[in-house]
Amino acid sequence: MSQLPPKTHNLAKLTLAGEWYRQRDEWMRELTEASELSLPARLVGVHIALRMNRQSRKVMHMQATLAKQTGLAPETVRAALAQLRKAKMVRVKKAKGINGRAVNHYSLIHAYERGFIVDGDD
Repeated sequence: MSQLPPKTHNLAKLTLAGEWYRQRDEWMRELTEASELSLPARLVGVHIALRMNRQSRKVMHMQATLAKQTGLAPETVRAALAQLRKAKMVRVKKAKGINGRAVNHYSLIHAYERGFIVDGDD
């Protein structure tokens, strides 16, 4: 019986962009399997992750924009973001947008970072 050659396609070193996408995809897999989070929280999390800017590693949106794009009520988006923050999956920084309107900066918190975050340190 002949042996198959070892798989080498997953052993190649990834580019920086490839590594970023791999980490983002791992984060989304973890999120979608997090049964303690509501479905709206998982939807909002995936929505944020898919719109993440690879260079800045942030998404800048108003909560109303997230609500419109996901089809959820603004109150549901607020509750979903609160769940994601409590689970230490997402950081939210308040900022001012171009027109002086409040725009939030969202970034992902990967599993290897969560042990280093103190409550209120997001």
